[in-house]
Amino acid sequence: MTRGDELATIIEQYRRHGWEPRRLLFTAEPDVELLSLLPGDVERAAAAVDALWFTRRSREGEEAWELRRLTGSPYALVEVFSDGTNDAEAEDRLTAAAERMAEKGR
Repeated sequence: MTRGDELATIIEQYRRHGWEPRRLLFTAEPDVELLSLLPGDVERAAAAVDALWFTRRSREGEEAWELRRLTGSPYALVEVFSDGTNDAEAEDRLTAAAERMAEKGR
């Protein structure tokens, strides 16, 4: 299976459960094939880990974000935000989760 096939499989698996890709984290600029698998509105950001943030509404008034590692063994972290969470706090928590994931891969 190619890396593109693997990413397509991951995205389909998450979509079956109501998750949508939201933000791609990458250690090296992704190739065109990989980017073509993502919706055009998915944010991209350089990071210390290759991973993809997915989001979905969880309980009423909350949104869940799940960070799925794209290389190595499957691994995911979840952050849940209430609708009132300010953007700066949310970004801090998302960044911290990505850093934790990068440390697990070392």
